[in-house]
Amino acid sequence: MKKAFTLIEVMFALAIFAIGMIAIASIFTTAILLQEKTIEDVAFQQISSNAQSMIKAIKLTESDLLAAGAVADGKIYPINILSEEDRTYGIDNRKYEWYTFARKDLIENWWLINIMIAKRNDPENIIVTTNPGGSVFNATSTDMLKGDYFMDCNGAIYVVKHINYITGEISVDGIIYGSPTSIWQAKEDECKKIVIIII
Repeated sequence: MKKAFTLIEVMFALAIFAIGMIAIASIFTTAILLQEKTIEDVAFQQISSNAQSMIKAIKLTESDLLAAGAVADGKIYPINILSEEDRTYGIDNRKYEWYTFARKDLIENWWLINIMIAKRNDPENIIVTTNPGGSVFNATSTDMLKGDYFMDCNGAIYVVKHINYITGEISVDGIIYGSPTSIWQAKEDECKKIVIIII
């Protein structure tokens, strides 16, 4: 007569099996997350390339920018030069959109076109205070996440390093340029890229 497995042996085998299954599941989860991030990174690169090509193809003049809402005072302004259909990207639900801002460089006398690429939500202008030479914006509210890009009213681009959602402090990499009084952010969603074109 053959001896059967004891309950302890069966429980021990099940524990080893469960650990193995958890390890395999975690590998698949990590792979799925990496794949999603890679797809999103490629999408942002494609949108950036498309947006720059479209802006350059239009061959904007100063009068075009002024008519679209820009002001030649050194501050940055959102401009509406293309339809929403032209500014959205995605095969099925067109979930990405790029937004155009213009700023006149009063020293070099050229126009800078900033393109903010984000998931589809209109950019929001938020009033902020700063300390000269510091690296913290004090905002009344923000929906940004760590790693998001945003612009201040002078056209300087920053990356969020840390956010204190209670106090509204937004820490950034580097020193804040000038004394900005407001910032542009992608409302309620993430912005991972801002590109600049000089015309």
